[in-house]
Order: sequence, then structure tokens, then C-alpha cells
Amino acid sequence: MPKAFIVFSDDDEGGPDDQNPLTPEQFVEALTELAPEHFGTPEAPNFSFHSVVGLKEKADPSEIYLPSEPIEMELCSGGGAAVPVPGLTYQALSIATGGVRFPICTVADFDVAFEAIARQIADTAELCEFAIPEPPDGSVVDPDAIGVRLEGSGAGPEDLVQVPSVAACADGSFYVDAGRIHLCPGTCDRVRAEPPPRLEVLLACH
Repeated sequence: MPKAFIVFSDDDEGGPDDQNPLTPEQFVEALTELAPEHFGTPEAPNFSFHSVVGLKEKADPSEIYLPSEPIEMELCSGGGAAVPVPGLTYQALSIATGGVRFPICTVADFDVAFEAIARQIADTAELCEFAIPEPPDGSVVDPDAIGVRLEGSGAGPEDLVQVPSVAACADGSFYVDAGRIHLCPGTCDRVRAEPPPRLEVLLACH
């Protein structure tokens, strides 16, 4: 299951009191090195980082910033609150990990940010993690011989590669854990694209 972090801050990583600031790349590398079985790899992180920081509100103050949108340099001002920085490092980390961003000044609309984050987690889990199909009566599935075929994404059908764990993930791969099939983060990103491709699970039974 992908993990999610949410930061609430009117400051930023690397502020005047921070003696050892981390870049977004360093944060991802440090976290994935700490527990790759939970957080993936630097190339395929298994988490999203969401920022509620000092960036400017959109024309509709209740709207979130999506990962596809660039870093916002201007400050928010809603509710009469004053913030010193727009949280550039946190914004960059959100973009790099597929997280959303929301202005910290708009306190009355925080529920929008929480709903967007919950929806993203639910969508990712539904599409990218699923139970191994039941085999025919009297048969047993060989988990090491499970195959997953991706159709409708790119030039033609693609047979994904099974890897032993999330730590070995790369784009075009999946792993099996606790009776469930988990698409690796890079593969999951493609499955979540519009229109979504079709997945076919191939079983070897005995």
C-alpha cells in the first residue's frame, strides 16, 4: 500500500534556522534507504508527499494544486494570515512524488485538501494492488509464476516483470506479497493514466 505524508508549514525546509537542509532528492533517497520495503526506491518511491504551505491561492481558493502544475512562487494571503515563504522545497517534493499542494492560509477549506489526498490514495490502491485471482477448483497457484500483462498502454501488450519485493521495483514490474499483487510505483503511474489500460493476470496452477 502506498504511503502518504502531509506537511503543514508556513516555513520551508532549509529555512534560516535549519543547519542541514535536505533537497527533495536527498529526502527521497534517505527515506527509501531507511525502509525500501515500505517506501520503495529513489527511482520508484512508494509514497506521496502532500504540502499545505504558503503558496498563493487559486482563483477558486478551494482548488488544490496538482502534481502536473509548476511550483507557485507567490504567497497566499487568505484569512488575513501572513506567511514568509511559499514552501518551494516542499512543493518540489510534492511534485516529485505525485502529491498535491494547498495554501495554508485557506484554513476553512482544509477539508478539500484532505479529500483530494484520500481520493488519490484510494484510487492508487484500487488500481495498483489487488488479490490473486482464485484458481480452478482443486488447483494451487504458484506465486512465483504469476504473470501480469498490460494492454492498451503504448505500442502493444506488455508482459510485466515480477520482482521479489518493492525494493527491487522498476517501471514495468510488479511483486507479490501476502497473497496480493502490487504494481510497482512506475507501473502504477501508467495504469492510473487516462484512458486506463487493461490488466490481465496469468496464473500457473498445479
